[in-house]
Amino acid sequence: MKIYILAINLLCLSLAVTACKKANTATPVSTNSVEANTSESKPATLDLAPTVPVGIYTMSEVQQKKKVTMVPPNFAVRFAFQQDGSFSRTSKRAGQVVHTDGGKFQITGKDDLILEVSISNKNPVSPPTQRMYKFTLSRDGSELSLLGTDGKLAVFRRESKGPSN
Repeated sequence: MKIYILAINLLCLSLAVTACKKANTATPVSTNSVEANTSESKPATLDLAPTVPVGIYTMSEVQQKKKVTMVPPNFAVRFAFQQDGSFSRTSKRAGQVVHTDGGKFQITGKDDLILEVSISNKNPVSPPTQRMYKFTLSRDGSELSLLGTDGKLAVFRRESKGPSN
Protein backbone atom coordinates (compact mmCIF):
# COMPACT_ATOMS: atom_id res chain seq x y z
CA MET A 1 0.00 0.00 0.00
CA LYS A 2 1.44 3.32 -0.99
CA ILE A 3 1.41 5.96 1.70
CA TYR A 4 1.27 9.45 0.28
CA ILE A 5 3.03 11.96 2.45
CA LEU A 6 3.78 15.56 1.89
CA ALA A 7 6.22 16.17 -0.93
CA ILE A 8 8.73 18.95 -1.23
CA ASN A 9 8.60 22.32 -3.10
CA LEU A 10 11.74 24.08 -4.47
CA LEU A 11 12.89 27.35 -2.79
CA CYS A 12 16.52 27.56 -3.97
CA LEU A 13 16.36 27.60 -7.78
CA SER A 14 19.98 28.68 -8.08
CA LEU A 15 21.36 25.42 -6.68
CA ALA A 16 21.96 22.21 -8.59
CA VAL A 17 22.09 18.89 -6.79
CA THR A 18 23.26 15.52 -7.94
CA ALA A 19 23.18 12.14 -6.26
CA CYS A 20 25.81 9.46 -6.46
CA LYS A 21 24.81 5.82 -6.65
CA LYS A 22 27.53 3.39 -5.77
CA ALA A 23 26.79 -0.26 -5.12
CA ASN A 24 23.09 0.51 -4.66
CA THR A 25 23.86 3.03 -1.92
CA ALA A 26 22.46 6.52 -2.36
CA THR A 27 24.63 9.31 -1.02
CA PRO A 28 23.59 12.93 -1.47
CA VAL A 29 26.17 15.13 -3.12
CA SER A 30 25.75 18.86 -3.43
CA THR A 31 27.04 21.20 -6.07
CA ASN A 32 27.42 24.85 -5.15
CA SER A 33 27.31 27.55 -7.77
CA VAL A 34 30.07 30.10 -8.21
CA GLU A 35 29.25 33.65 -9.23
CA ALA A 36 31.90 35.84 -10.82
CA ASN A 37 31.65 39.53 -11.56
CA THR A 38 33.61 40.13 -14.75
CA SER A 39 32.87 43.87 -15.00
CA GLU A 40 34.78 44.62 -11.79
CA SER A 41 37.91 43.22 -10.20
CA LYS A 42 36.03 41.61 -7.29
CA PRO A 43 36.93 37.99 -6.52
CA ALA A 44 34.43 35.23 -7.26
CA THR A 45 32.14 34.34 -4.36
CA LEU A 46 30.95 30.90 -3.38
CA ASP A 47 27.22 30.41 -2.72
CA LEU A 48 27.15 28.30 0.44
CA ALA A 49 23.41 27.70 0.62
CA PRO A 50 22.61 24.11 1.63
CA THR A 51 21.35 21.74 -1.02
CA VAL A 52 20.60 18.72 1.15
CA PRO A 53 18.56 18.70 4.36
CA VAL A 54 20.64 17.53 7.33
CA GLY A 55 19.31 17.54 10.86
CA ILE A 56 16.00 17.11 12.61
CA TYR A 57 12.98 18.86 11.05
CA THR A 58 9.51 19.09 12.64
CA MET A 59 6.33 20.09 10.82
CA SER A 60 5.12 23.50 11.97
CA GLU A 61 2.37 24.40 9.49
CA VAL A 62 0.38 23.19 6.51
CA GLN A 63 -0.73 25.50 3.71
CA GLN A 64 -3.64 24.68 1.39
CA LYS A 65 -5.75 26.94 -0.82
CA LYS A 66 -4.33 30.12 0.74
CA LYS A 67 -5.17 28.85 4.25
CA VAL A 68 -2.42 28.25 6.81
CA THR A 69 -2.96 25.75 9.61
CA MET A 70 -0.45 25.67 12.46
CA VAL A 71 0.53 22.17 13.58
CA PRO A 72 1.08 21.63 17.32
CA PRO A 73 4.14 19.49 18.19
CA ASN A 74 2.00 16.66 19.61
CA PHE A 75 0.40 16.16 16.15
CA ALA A 76 3.50 16.65 14.01
CA VAL A 77 5.64 14.72 11.59
CA ARG A 78 9.36 14.69 12.37
CA PHE A 79 12.16 13.88 9.90
CA ALA A 80 15.76 13.18 10.84
CA PHE A 81 18.09 13.43 7.82
CA GLN A 82 21.66 12.19 8.34
CA GLN A 83 24.79 13.20 6.41
CA ASP A 84 25.28 9.58 5.30
CA GLY A 85 22.03 9.71 3.27
CA SER A 86 19.80 7.90 5.77
CA PHE A 87 16.52 9.24 7.16
CA SER A 88 13.88 8.39 9.72
CA ARG A 89 10.33 9.74 10.03
CA THR A 90 8.00 9.75 13.03
CA SER A 91 4.32 10.74 12.95
CA LYS A 92 2.51 11.71 16.14
CA ARG A 93 -1.19 12.10 16.86
CA ALA A 94 -2.24 13.47 20.26
CA GLY A 95 1.34 13.07 21.46
CA GLN A 96 1.47 9.35 20.65
CA VAL A 97 3.71 7.90 17.93
CA VAL A 98 1.40 6.35 15.31
CA HIS A 99 3.90 5.62 12.53
CA THR A 100 7.64 5.35 11.99
CA ASP A 101 9.69 4.55 8.94
CA GLY A 102 13.17 5.04 7.58
CA GLY A 103 15.75 4.17 5.01
CA LYS A 104 17.90 6.08 2.54
CA PHE A 105 17.30 9.40 0.80
CA GLN A 106 18.84 11.04 -2.20
CA ILE A 107 18.49 14.32 -4.06
CA THR A 108 18.25 14.32 -7.85
CA GLY A 109 17.92 17.27 -10.16
CA LYS A 110 17.26 20.59 -8.49
CA ASP A 111 14.21 19.74 -6.41
CA ASP A 112 13.53 16.00 -6.30
CA LEU A 113 13.84 14.14 -3.03
CA ILE A 114 13.67 10.36 -3.24
CA LEU A 115 12.92 8.42 -0.07
CA GLU A 116 13.71 4.72 -0.19
CA VAL A 117 11.73 3.26 2.71
CA SER A 118 13.29 0.02 3.93
CA ILE A 119 11.67 -0.18 7.37
CA SER A 120 8.14 0.73 8.44
CA ASN A 121 6.83 0.44 12.01
CA LYS A 122 9.90 -1.66 12.89
CA ASN A 123 9.18 -4.13 10.07
CA PRO A 124 11.45 -4.56 7.04
CA VAL A 125 10.02 -3.46 3.70
CA SER A 126 11.11 -5.81 0.94
CA PRO A 127 11.69 -4.65 -1.66
CA PRO A 128 12.15 -1.08 -0.39
CA THR A 129 9.47 1.39 -1.51
CA GLN A 130 10.62 4.50 -3.36
CA ARG A 131 8.73 7.77 -3.12
CA MET A 132 9.69 10.94 -4.97
CA TYR A 133 8.77 14.43 -3.76
CA LYS A 134 9.44 18.06 -4.66
CA PHE A 135 11.24 20.03 -1.99
CA THR A 136 12.66 23.41 -1.09
CA LEU A 137 15.23 24.29 1.51
CA SER A 138 15.79 27.79 2.87
CA ARG A 139 19.15 29.45 2.34
CA ASP A 140 20.22 28.84 5.93
CA GLY A 141 18.80 25.29 6.00
CA SER A 142 16.40 26.08 8.84
CA GLU A 143 13.19 25.61 6.83
CA LEU A 144 12.21 22.67 4.64
CA SER A 145 9.04 22.71 2.54
CA LEU A 146 7.35 19.59 1.17
CA LEU A 147 4.67 19.69 -1.51
CA GLY A 148 2.11 16.89 -1.32
CA THR A 149 0.38 15.25 -4.25
CA ASP A 150 -2.86 16.59 -2.75
CA GLY A 151 -1.66 20.20 -3.14
CA LYS A 152 -0.84 20.70 0.53
CA LEU A 153 2.45 22.37 1.39
CA ALA A 154 4.01 21.33 4.69
CA VAL A 155 6.59 23.58 6.30
CA PHE A 156 9.17 22.00 8.58
CA ARG A 157 11.50 23.87 10.95
CA ARG A 158 14.92 22.50 11.84
CA GLU A 159 15.24 21.64 15.53
CA SER A 160 18.89 20.69 15.42
CA LYS A 161 21.72 20.20 12.96
CA GLY A 162 23.02 17.02 14.54
CA PRO A 163 21.97 13.39 14.39
CA SER A 164 18.96 12.17 16.32
CA ASN A 165 19.37 9.94 19.35
